[in-house]
Amino acid sequence: MVTFQTAWLKTYYPQEFMAALLTSEKDNTDKVVKYIDEAKRMKIFLGAPDINHSQLEFSAITKDDHDQILFGLGAIKGVGEAAVESILEARAEGEFRDIQDFINRIEPQKVNKKVIECIIKAGGLDRFGYSRRALLEQIETLVETAKKGSSLKKDAQFSLFGDDEEVTAVELSLKNMEEFDLKTLLDFEKETLGFYVSGHPLDNYRDQIDTINYTLSSEIENIADGSSAIFIGKVEEITKKMSKKGSQFGLVSLMDFHGNIEVMLFSDKLEELEKMDLDEPIAFKVKVNHTDMFTRISVTKIMTLSEAKKEAKKVETKIVENLAPQEPLQLRLRLSDNLETLEKLYTLVRRHPGRRAIKLIVVSKLADVVIDSAIRVDNKVIEELSALEDVDVL
Repeated sequence: MVTFQTAWLKTYYPQEFMAALLTSEKDNTDKVVKYIDEAKRMKIFLGAPDINHSQLEFSAITKDDHDQILFGLGAIKGVGEAAVESILEARAEGEFRDIQDFINRIEPQKVNKKVIECIIKAGGLDRFGYSRRALLEQIETLVETAKKGSSLKKDAQFSLFGDDEEVTAVELSLKNMEEFDLKTLLDFEKETLGFYVSGHPLDNYRDQIDTINYTLSSEIENIADGSSAIFIGKVEEITKKMSKKGSQFGLVSLMDFHGNIEVMLFSDKLEELEKMDLDEPIAFKVKVNHTDMFTRISVTKIMTLSEAKKEAKKVETKIVENLAPQEPLQLRLRLSDNLETLEKLYTLVRRHPGRRAIKLIVVSKLADVVIDSAIRVDNKVIEELSALEDVDVL
């Protein structure tokens, strides 16, 4: 019945359905990236945050006669809920007419320099006609204007003309500039939103990639133990390290349409990768092994797209939808009135979905309460959980 209802909603209310889905998983970047890709395949336009139309969360709107999903202001990293509420409260009196009107109406104590910078990088102020480069390079002017406007409002509170906008508004003079290149804009969006909105570094290669029988990063946990697979993506970062034996190896962050995976390369494969054009998509043929604690990805071959197309014909990746369940991950939590630990715990487990169930043991003076949680996680969460106070991994 639930499957029928959700299928019906997705068919007849696609924007609203996908917006609700994205909001429900907003703390899980991997799932958000996956659903964004699905929305794009459904031909649903996803708009960057908009200072005049975005709510706190994802929303389905009609803009310029086009239905779309709009990113929420709360999705921007570095923009706290207090800042968003302050912006929405100011906007309740009417949309911001231009950048000067926005700067004069915000509270600089809540919407500070860092918040403004993050909103600019995410594209939230694009509607005012200035390039993101222009706003970022003149951000000190924006901040100072906001402070002067706030100060004038306070001084005018007891004035006869206190409500007069002409008395409290501060003139803002900005010089427009040529925009950053697309790569820089996408990097800003990845930094502030955790994913790309204006496009994707692999968009120009999607048709070519779709002709190859490859595996998405979101399917790693369902690959049968010992099976081979081909992953294709953009190499985002290479971190070089030294082993205890003194040999060099590298940790490669590979980004595809559904997220990121990390693969380890020994010196010979690392040298091979560094000789390739890293501005182009790279294909990795790997062997996947699952253990009780983690999933090991061993790279056997590094290829270009044309080489991967030929190699993929020889690779048969076995996908297992229902892998054998693992023993529950037991967490001991000391009972406290402080909800901060619970909030951090919830955010962490939602960020690392997987196959392993969580058993929560709440310790109090009277008795221990055991909760069999329905949330399932990947073992990658264990390292981060060990850093939480009042939480013990058993």
